[in-house]
Amino acid sequence: MREQERLRRNPTHLPALRAQTHFVSKNVAAMLDRELRLLVQGFRARAEEILLGAETMHDVDVCQKLREIAAGYERLARRIEQESRAS
Repeated sequence: MREQERLRRNPTHLPALRAQTHFVSKNVAAMLDRELRLLVQGFRARAEEILLGAETMHDVDVCQKLREIAAGYERLARRIEQESRAS
C-alpha cells in the first residue's frame, strides 16, 4: 500500500516500475515454459517406460492396462503442449 501511495505522489517512478514488471513477467513466462517442457518430457518418459514394461508382461489384461496408462501420460503431455501454445 505504501509503495502504491508513493507512486501516486511521484509518477516518475511508473515507467521504471512498468519496465521492471515486464522484465519479471518475461522471466516468469520463460521459467514456466521451461517447467512445462520438463513436465512433458517426464510424462513421455513415463509412458515409454510403461510401454517397455508392457512388452514383458505375459498377462494380456495387465499388458492392455499398462498400454492404457501409457496412452494417458501421452495425452497429458499433448494437452500441456496444446495449452501452453494457446496461452
